Amino acid sequence: MRLIYPLQLVFAFHLLRACQSPDMTQKQTDNMNLTKKLHKHLNRQDWRAVEELCAEKLHYRGRATHFVDVEESKARFVRRYQTLLTKAKPFEIRQLYPAGLYHVIVEGTVEDERPDSSLAVCLIYTIEDKHITRLYAYE
Repeated sequence: MRLIYPLQLVFAFHLLRACQSPDMTQKQTDNMNLTKKLHKHLNRQDWRAVEELCAEKLHYRGRATHFVDVEESKARFVRRYQTLLTKAKPFEIRQLYPAGLYHVIVEGTVEDERPDSSLAVCLIYTIEDKHITRLYAYE
C-alpha cells in the first residue's frame, strides 16, 4: 500500500505535464531565453540591449527600494543596474526555471566584497509581450 502513493504522485505529475499545451511550453522557453539574454547583456554592460528587453515602465522590488513595489521608467531601471554593476561582480545564474506563462525565476550568486564569499540571490521576472515588466529581487 505504501508504494501506491508515490506511484500516484508520479502519474499525476506526468498527467499534468501531458496536459500542458505546446503554446505554454513555447512561451516558457521564449521567456527563459529572454531572461538569459538579459543577464548576458547585463554582465557585458550592454545597456542599449538591456533597454530593448524592458517595457517602458517596470515594477521593481528589492533591497534598494526596501522591498516596496516601485514603478519606474526603463531608463531609471537601467541606471539602477549601471550603478550596481560598477560596484559588483557579474551575476552568475545557478538555476533558471519557468513559473507559469509570465514568470521566470532565476537563482544565482554574486561575489561579495569579502574574499571567497558570495551572496545568493533570487530574481523573479514577469515577462509580458516579450518585455520585462516586473523584477522582484531577494537575497
